[in-house]
Amino acid sequence: MNVLGANPSYTNAASGLVTPQSESSEQKARTKTDSVNESPSYRVSISDDEQSHSMAERDKKVSEKYEASVNEIVEQQSASLEDLPPLTFFTEADVENYQQTLMAELNSRGIDTSEPIDFGFDYQGKVIVKNDHPDKAAIEAIFEDDMDLRNGMVKASNYFLFQEIYELHQQWADKIDSGVSEEVAGAWLVNTVQSAVSKSGEGLTLADGKFADPFSSASKNTQALKAYQL
Repeated sequence: MNVLGANPSYTNAASGLVTPQSESSEQKARTKTDSVNESPSYRVSISDDEQSHSMAERDKKVSEKYEASVNEIVEQQSASLEDLPPLTFFTEADVENYQQTLMAELNSRGIDTSEPIDFGFDYQGKVIVKNDHPDKAAIEAIFEDDMDLRNGMVKASNYFLFQEIYELHQQWADKIDSGVSEEVAGAWLVNTVQSAVSKSGEGLTLADGKFADPFSSASKNTQALKAYQL
């Protein structure tokens, strides 16, 4: 004789235990639930080819807009700076070579290079010394006599400016990718580029034989990346 409850298949519903019928229904429910849980999920994915194409389109868009910005700046400089030949763009290596050339010239003239020199440009495009350096007049005379040295200062300044502007164009593309409208992102870009050009116009500081990047994140005076944040 079976003990009550020993075999749930024969247990009476009145006992409160699971009957064969209700157990079967529950099993079916579980089976249905498991079937739903095990159903494959369909996710929309972007293929590698589509991603590559999207990145290529983005890079092309950034490059074209960046080149347009640089060309506009160069045209403005050519109109405002006297005796400025068609500009070639300095690379990092060119900047390093120019720093060495400039330091050699300053040292050969007996200029005190132990103190920082803040270079800038006046309204005529002449290189001037903005801080109270003891050899201020002698330094400015060097650039009066050597236009290649003056033009090299313009190119070195542009190197840092164009690096900053390229970064700003990347941020412009990031904003559009994140959902910001092209109109709003475009207005932000115009304002930040103008801010960068203004910052670049303040000149370069030569210290310990090297130019300080005016747009370095460590610089307290960096304006371009802080202006008009969205």
